[in-house]
Amino acid sequence: MQSHGQIPPEFLPPEPIPPKTFWQRAWRWIFAVVVLLAFLLISGPRDLFLFFQTDPDFVQPVLLNRVPDKEILRVPVAVQVISPERVGLDVFDKERKRVDQIMVNASSILNQAGIEVYMTSFSFRDDVPEDFFIADGLVQLYFTYSLNGINGVAYRGSQNIVVAEKTSVFDFRVVAHEVAHVLGIGHRDEVDALMSPTASGDYLSNDEIEIMRIEAAKIIEKTP
Repeated sequence: MQSHGQIPPEFLPPEPIPPKTFWQRAWRWIFAVVVLLAFLLISGPRDLFLFFQTDPDFVQPVLLNRVPDKEILRVPVAVQVISPERVGLDVFDKERKRVDQIMVNASSILNQAGIEVYMTSFSFRDDVPEDFFIADGLVQLYFTYSLNGINGVAYRGSQNIVVAEKTSVFDFRVVAHEVAHVLGIGHRDEVDALMSPTASGDYLSNDEIEIMRIEAAKIIEKTP
């Protein structure tokens, strides 16, 4: 028989939980930092802190045409948006409207050279093609979600352009910048220049305008 002074084990208070040691607490913080660094490695720290999506309703003022005595050269552009998922009609229409405005804004910058870009087709595809082909009489423009810290890239030999949807400057300025690359223009280190490495400005020099018009005419000449 159990004595009156003894407490049954099931009624005993649980053993106190010992406090966590310094290293037990530290490992939680180390794990959190590792996860954050892995995220930054995947998405790119610049994407996280410096890149943004341009307001689709933003309107770029039209820059003064510096060759008013010459004809406007309209460069055709086939646009494809990279999306691994199938999209509905509402998303299709929304994206087309967004891209339409990008083309209008890019043309407002290129107007100083008497050049416009206009969209000949619009579609979605699963991913950026591994091998670009030359489409005579046409510039091919791909929009993808991210280029891991790059605004855009132009493949000058094939007239193909890839632009990130999130950029560190206005996306339409990136489009105008990459179009200028396709039209034979390289970078120059002036902050107000469209062809600065980061497309920080929108100004084209007279020499750049002359070269771009020659190359634009070559593309247009081959347009069906």
